[in-house]
Amino acid sequence: MIPRSPADLVAEMISELSKRPSLAFLLVEGHDDARYWKPRTRVAGWACIVALGKGNVLGTVSHPSRPDAALGIVDADYDHYDAVVCPNEVCRTDEHDLEAMFIRSGALDRVLHELGSVAKIDVFEQASGPVRDHLAVMGAELARLRRANHVAKWGLKFKKNGGLDRVPYAKFVDKKTWKLDREAMVTTVLNYNSRHDLPAATVLAEMARTVAPADPWHWLNGHDLAAILAIGLSQVLGSTNRQLADVETALRLAHDRAELEATALGRAIRGWETSAARLLLAF
Repeated sequence: MIPRSPADLVAEMISELSKRPSLAFLLVEGHDDARYWKPRTRVAGWACIVALGKGNVLGTVSHPSRPDAALGIVDADYDHYDAVVCPNEVCRTDEHDLEAMFIRSGALDRVLHELGSVAKIDVFEQASGPVRDHLAVMGAELARLRRANHVAKWGLKFKKNGGLDRVPYAKFVDKKTWKLDREAMVTTVLNYNSRHDLPAATVLAEMARTVAPADPWHWLNGHDLAAILAIGLSQVLGSTNRQLADVETALRLAHDRAELEATALGRAIRGWETSAARLLLAF
């Protein structure tokens, strides 16, 4: 993908305005975000721009030359955790990211019903509690590692090649038991990054010092949760091997209008519509 700067995106918007003067713009971080928002927004009068990163969304909406009718929608990431104020003309997720929002909602239950085995899920939940809670517990291990990496500035990556190459979750999430091995997780991530200079013991110690947010959904990474869910659906919760992309697609499709409107994100979008006198959502 060719890198784009906020100035590039503003120039693109101005070019589009020269052809359609009444056009308004929705800026999102990535292509998966666009796949979620496009079917839920009005086609007429709007253009959805994939900015390729949160920084580009924020930089574009704050650019002095950007068109007036422009709204950015971003993942919160650690904003809630770190008490970062949301900029004007930007709406952000209640949870860490869009995928975490799906999994926290009823979309998870519908995906489990569609892709899993009702009998296997019942057996699992009778023994171990709700699937969502179990996902959150395992996801918290990765969240703690991600936060430690963020604070210590180790520069560890959990995905490469634009997200097409992700850390191999199956090396530390057991398919048969659907349990996560913390030490194997750290070793796997270090090997994935070829960081043989960074001792696993150092990483584990920093993780132990990391304080969880009051709301765990403020640090649970949705891609991690979806990847763990895909492994669970292959045996413990179902009988078919599932790819991360398939699970994330199913979650996007399963998240309904009422669930979006019940979020602070949905209310913020409605507030922007009122203040800008422009309707964005297609309902």
